[in-house]
Amino acid sequence: MATDAASRRRVNAVLASLAQFANSRSLDLLHAARSGVPLSLAAIGVLVRIVHQSPIGLTELRAQTRLQAAALSRHIRILEEGGYIERWDDPNDGRAAVVQATAQGKTASRKWRASNDELLSAQLADWSTEELNELCRMMERLDADLRSMDKRSRHERDGTGNGHRRNMISKSNDLT
Repeated sequence: MATDAASRRRVNAVLASLAQFANSRSLDLLHAARSGVPLSLAAIGVLVRIVHQSPIGLTELRAQTRLQAAALSRHIRILEEGGYIERWDDPNDGRAAVVQATAQGKTASRKWRASNDELLSAQLADWSTEELNELCRMMERLDADLRSMDKRSRHERDGTGNGHRRNMISKSNDLT
């Protein structure tokens, strides 16, 4: 099923807008003020994953979060220095590390989630449960479709997946 160019540009524009909003410092500050947890949305995402799967190896965590190694290392350092997680060498592989949430990390995760739930509840008050479920279904489908294309394009570029990573959301002015 083919789509028209105007629809694709509209999807691209909405994705770019959502990415900009989700990565904004003002959103991080709003969440920090409301929850009392001074972490970025990205760091919270890593912390929540660790809380739910502690202990977890960094290799597995990287696969689950889909973060680049440098970005994950930065978030792990911030979480460890803040006392939200503990890190130690993997006893089965001295080259690898394992992380686990601390009591402080578990509390921070709960506080942030409660604050975020309150914020989303207020922002989405005019949406019905059916509308939200349909939105989630469509966003999950979009996420899966975009990720499958990203995987294919990485392997097509050089046969190994080690090429320069293309952004799925174009920031080019001529596309929006």
